[in-house]
Parts: sequence; C-alpha cells; structure tokens
Amino acid sequence: MNYTTSADIALYLGVTFTPEQQAAADAVATAVTLYIDRYVGRSWQATSPVSGEAHAIVPPVPGDRGRPARVFLAHVPAVAVTAVTIRGSAPAATETVLTADQFELLDPEHGVVTLVTWWSPWYPDQLPVAPWLAPPYGDALALVDYTFGAAVPADVALAAQMIGAAEMARQIAVQSSSASVAAHPELAGLSSIAVGRNDLAITRTDTSAATVGGAAAGAELAPVGSTARTILDSYRRVVLA
Repeated sequence: MNYTTSADIALYLGVTFTPEQQAAADAVATAVTLYIDRYVGRSWQATSPVSGEAHAIVPPVPGDRGRPARVFLAHVPAVAVTAVTIRGSAPAATETVLTADQFELLDPEHGVVTLVTWWSPWYPDQLPVAPWLAPPYGDALALVDYTFGAAVPADVALAAQMIGAAEMARQIAVQSSSASVAAHPELAGLSSIAVGRNDLAITRTDTSAATVGGAAAGAELAPVGSTARTILDSYRRVVLA
C-alpha cells in the first residue's frame, strides 16, 4: 500500500497527467513510500495482524536490576500483542514461548513491548525462561504476533503527496526543456538574451537533464527545512538502548 497515488500527486500539482506521466507518477509514489519507510524506520504498509515479526531484544542497561528488556515493533500504533517467542539468531535455534504475564505492550503508540527479567549476581540481565542465552541477552531475538492500526496517518500521506509532487514537477520540467530544445536546436544551452541600446548579452547554461534536475541537482526527496521533512522527522524512530 503506497502512501500516495498518481491521482493525489496530479491533484496537488493541479494538472492532468498524460498516460506516460501517470505511469511515472505511479513509480514515484512507490519510490516515495519506500523512502519514507527507510527514513522514519517504521512502516504503515503491512496488513494487520502480523505473525512472527522478528526483532532484536534491547537489553536493560547493564547493572540496572529488574529493568525490563524491550522490543520495538515495526508497525504502529499497535493494538494488542498476542504472542512472543524468544530465540537466538543461529539457524534452528531453540525457541521459547513466553507466557502472557512475561510480556506487555507498554507503549502502543510507539510499539514498545517490554519483557520480564529477573536478577541474580551472576546473570543480572537474563530472561527467566531462557537460561541458554548469555547475558546480556546474547543474540536473542523476539518473534512477535500482534495487531496494529493499519491506517496511514494523514500527515504522512500529505508528506508523501508533497514529495511525489515535487519529483513529478521536476520530471515535467526536464521533459519540457528537452522538448523545447528538440523543436528549436538553436536554443540549446540558451538561458537568456538581454538587448540593450548598443549591446546584446547572451547567457548560456548546460540544460541537460542531469543539470536541470537529475544527478547534478543533488537535492534530497525531502530537503531539510521542507514541510515534508518536518512531518517525517516527527515520526522518525530513535532507539536508545
């Protein structure tokens, strides 16, 4: 499920796409969705419920007796966690199913699940049902079954629409420039003409697609300071283990 569509992008720009531009906008919508997922470190694409989603267990701070371990779910807001299984990351590792009183969905909005710990002088950060894991948790993984709210937040959808519109505007500008030069080769590289009383000033520039908006542009999909970037920053996940 993409966070925006070619129709949304065309609506934002106030234009009607040609069939070729619509196909390009569909591809842009998919690319923008993947970009947002990577940037914020979470996703709204999957369909609830999720089964066996694997996550590294974030252990307590060493020496912090009794503090629970945590798992950060990929899809938020989470509604309910129905099962948690822990295992090592090695192939065919032993799996241990936690009981309902050994895990808790502590923060549904941010998808934070806590796991019960116990303390001993020798293994201060070890799960009670997994003595085979070396402290602190070794390479332990949590496999989580849960449900979540599947709706894409309205501001994330808006950010996707804005980013997609900016990219399509760039592509249309490149195509328009290329078409103009194709029709009038004599104008290739011509930026401006200024006619004075006794002089003529001509400015030329490289109007290749790369310079107009491609590789040479060097712009991010959501530049720093843009509204779209500000929206996405509010969802960006930072894990402090």
